[in-house]
Amino acid sequence: MGIQQALQKKSRVISLFLAFVLLIFVSSLYFKWFRGIKGDGIYYYSYAVSLLEDGDFDLQDQFDHRLPSAEEQTVAGGNYFINNKTGKAFSLHNPGTGLFMIPLIGIGRAVSAVLGLGHQDLFDPFYQEFAGYTSVLLTALSLLLLFLILKRFYSTGISLGLPILFLFGTNWLFYSTVFADFSHACSLFCVTGLLYTFFRIHERFRILSVALFGFIGGVAFSTRNFNLVLFGCLFLLFIYFQSRKSTGLFSRKILAAVGLAAFAFFIGAFPQLMANQVQHGHPMTSGYQAISSSIRSPGFDVNPDFKAASSSNLYLLYTNLFNSENGLFYSHPLYLLGLLGLLFVRHKNREFQSVTNILLLGLVIFWFIDASYFDNWFNRAAGSGFGHRRFISFLPLFIIGGANLLERIKSSKYLKFVIGAIVSVFLVGSVASIHVYMTDFASFYANKGSLYSLYKLLLGRVGSLVLLVLVSFCLIFMMRKRNAQDRISFHGVFRTTAVLMIFIVPFFLIRPSPEYLRYRHMGKEGFFSMWNLTSWVKLAGKTWGLPDNKCRPLNSKRAKIKLPAPLMEGDTLLLKIAPADEAPPNDIMKVSLGEDTLATWKIGEGKQIYQCRLQKDTKEKRILSIEVQTEHPGPPYLMFYEGRIIYRDQKQGIKENLDWVKVENGQIGAAGWCLDDFGIKSVGLFYSSGEKKRVLVGFIPRMSQSMEERPDIERIFILYPELDLASFKGYFPLKEDMFGTPKLDFWVEVTSKDGEVKKSRVISIRFGQNRGEDP
Repeated sequence: MGIQQALQKKSRVISLFLAFVLLIFVSSLYFKWFRGIKGDGIYYYSYAVSLLEDGDFDLQDQFDHRLPSAEEQTVAGGNYFINNKTGKAFSLHNPGTGLFMIPLIGIGRAVSAVLGLGHQDLFDPFYQEFAGYTSVLLTALSLLLLFLILKRFYSTGISLGLPILFLFGTNWLFYSTVFADFSHACSLFCVTGLLYTFFRIHERFRILSVALFGFIGGVAFSTRNFNLVLFGCLFLLFIYFQSRKSTGLFSRKILAAVGLAAFAFFIGAFPQLMANQVQHGHPMTSGYQAISSSIRSPGFDVNPDFKAASSSNLYLLYTNLFNSENGLFYSHPLYLLGLLGLLFVRHKNREFQSVTNILLLGLVIFWFIDASYFDNWFNRAAGSGFGHRRFISFLPLFIIGGANLLERIKSSKYLKFVIGAIVSVFLVGSVASIHVYMTDFASFYANKGSLYSLYKLLLGRVGSLVLLVLVSFCLIFMMRKRNAQDRISFHGVFRTTAVLMIFIVPFFLIRPSPEYLRYRHMGKEGFFSMWNLTSWVKLAGKTWGLPDNKCRPLNSKRAKIKLPAPLMEGDTLLLKIAPADEAPPNDIMKVSLGEDTLATWKIGEGKQIYQCRLQKDTKEKRILSIEVQTEHPGPPYLMFYEGRIIYRDQKQGIKENLDWVKVENGQIGAAGWCLDDFGIKSVGLFYSSGEKKRVLVGFIPRMSQSMEERPDIERIFILYPELDLASFKGYFPLKEDMFGTPKLDFWVEVTSKDGEVKKSRVISIRFGQNRGEDP
């Protein structure tokens, strides 16, 4: 026993030292690459600020807060939802990440106070950097916990090396440093802690460990709701293991343990439940449920008729993994090696193999949910960030699979060199891709259509080749066979054949119908991105690149695009296009569907939206040809930005946002924006007070040339007719009955050209007792 304890103590010392070294290294990358909170991160950060400043989950003040670095911009830029029942602002992001950020923001406040730096605004970049560093610390702790988990079942070299390989060989490093304000590093830490406490309970049952297991599960749920799948799988296995050790399933010990874990889970999940209660009026109502009935939904719409449990969705499982726009195995091949280790290699510790099996079941459930239901972003496989980020929570399971594979091939004389070479190429390619992605975004995407061309770019440098040799030597050393103990074996032929059939056969048998493709893409509002290669949009030939302004240049006079869904009579096609330089006066662009010409336009100056309606069905319904007739010496000839299909059965409705209502220079004014497929007819400002439920203040004209003032509209709501007329602003004389009332509720009503009317969110203003008092 003394020798075993000494070895365990030595392992802990080694892991602590390694975690400290990696913390220093990852910290250096963080301070080099992190440039403040951006994108989704601002929504997680807003939870932390709201709790620190207001002590609640009402995020309206935070979303509308003016940025200290740019007073003309708000934190969320108006891109959030308003619950139709409660009137509260919300987003689709969970509070857990914000809670993790609070301690370091508190340290930032103390540093500012002690040093007299005078940082008052919590949205100051000074505090953002402290908050983002949370992901760096949690990454170091995750590495430590992963080593302690793996050391129970694998050799020291593999237990130390595999987590590090996956840190640098996947997008884990990216979301721990560059996008450290996102939830993914926090979620991975929660899942790793959940596994660690689970194994501690299995080794020695303690009440504190059971409570910690449930609590971490609740925190994991509050961080990313998808983690409920993982916790549910482990919770069921926890019940099963305890029932085997006890006198029966309904013994007092089992019931007490299950009840304690469940109670602790709800304590950990309390922030999420409380946020749901405040924002949606019920603790069990999620943002995804509330979005379909929200007052406005910027850039994210859920089709209420969509059914996830449909066999028609199964074809998406493969695009989810292998497509060139952030497909899991395309972006991070190490995940594939981990999956092979899970499927074809088993551990001889039966309890540990049971954990692996049930988590693999959870992975398949999550895979289906991720592929079939949440495929509603412009870019396939979890959006336009680096890699398929939603699978990071399952990274510990893939690391276990990788450990299975490497441990098994230790005894092989030649196979370990083959696997080592493959792993080295994948790892070095992943490391190089992060660097290229951040420093040379254009070349990264220009080579992304082919795995061969991408790896040729990534490995075609001296530094990459040197790193490849070093990694290969490290892997060979890590896979040295130190003893004859064989704890890993391959699964039998039957299981291997069955798994291959499950993964391969559906790919050849399942093909979605044209109607189903149209139905799904209609739920995406018909948008597709031309500057990203996705499973929806394919660009034929090698004539496409990607410059820094995020669009694709046409480098030959003709190119083809495979549309996301087939076109039919009555559909309208919109393309956002600009000439490469100033448009020559006689340049012509012809757009065809197969051999049938849809439209011919004279190419105008600058970015323009070209729109045509399909007058009849054609033989070819998906292959769009774009041809330029020009004397321009090019290439490039044209720049393509975005595309959109307005389906003949599609009714989009009005998109709108009321930015502000305020009294200024003795007048009441309002400003915002509104969009509609048919165009906007009018915008009216209204208020209510007491018995007066709807009083017209006046009609506000939409402004021309407003896009220079509102680039956020173009960034989110692309390819709407009259996009350049989206903004509105107007001032009106104050009315006498506005005064003497404690509060007036203002809103705008937008009317489209086809007669639809939509009411905006309500903004309340308090007025004084006479006209001399400003509200």
